[in-house]
Amino acid sequence: MSQNDLWAANGVACLKAACAAADQKKRAVLIHLGGFWLDLADAPPAQIDSVMASSIAAMERIQAGLLGTPPTLH
Repeated sequence: MSQNDLWAANGVACLKAACAAADQKKRAVLIHLGGFWLDLADAPPAQIDSVMASSIAAMERIQAGLLGTPPTLH
């Protein structure tokens, strides 16, 4: 599975969780987070620099906290 496939899978997981979320704020965060992952899955590899890598790590931690799963560090 490629890195882009993993990011797309994260996006789908967030959007599915958003559909099931009862809390409006959590739902909104999950929708935006899902969009982040899906946009990232379409990004060219050259766009991923050290700043973006830090953002990706932060988003993984946020997702893990929202979904109650361990972060998947890539």
